[in-house]
Amino acid sequence: MNRLLTSLGAAAALSLAAATTAAAGMANTYEVTVTNTNAEELIAPVLVASTAHDVDIFDGDYVTKEAEVQVLTGDPAMLAERIGDGATVAHGEDGPPGVLLGPGKTLTFEVMTSAPEIRVFAMVAPTVTKDHYLTTTFKFSDSGDGMYSANLDRHDIGHDEESMEDMMTDNAFGTVAIKKLN
Repeated sequence: MNRLLTSLGAAAALSLAAATTAAAGMANTYEVTVTNTNAEELIAPVLVASTAHDVDIFDGDYVTKEAEVQVLTGDPAMLAERIGDGATVAHGEDGPPGVLLGPGKTLTFEVMTSAPEIRVFAMVAPTVTKDHYLTTTFKFSDSGDGMYSANLDRHDIGHDEESMEDMMTDNAFGTVAIKKLN
């Protein structure tokens, strides 16, 4: 009888552990809203990924080749391909070629992830300044109301200055608000 109870107890503990592990890996859906607060510059397509993929975006004091392509051209395809299934890309509807986010405009899209922390990454369209990008991170928590917000920090990769060094500038460029949907 003791052996049967021990076996049942062990089976119940394994089932609980498996259920807890499965729940921890479940993806949540978030509504992401990016607002361009700059008066004259546009934001190119926005890429969102787990900060576990920061190694795919950053390389020491610079960005990876794929991230550099996004910062210089606005095309996130190479970076999204390097990241794989963990990347979400969203486009605005402004400016030529109709995929940018204009001044004062807002872009809302959904991201499904099980990541505990995500990064938002986008190019500043080079209409005024070249080789700049925007980024911020969000660390999700089970406490609170499931609402998160932050400014997009602006960076210069130093490509046109030939320093090839990523440096944060002193002006925020936009905001990101995230709401957990499930």
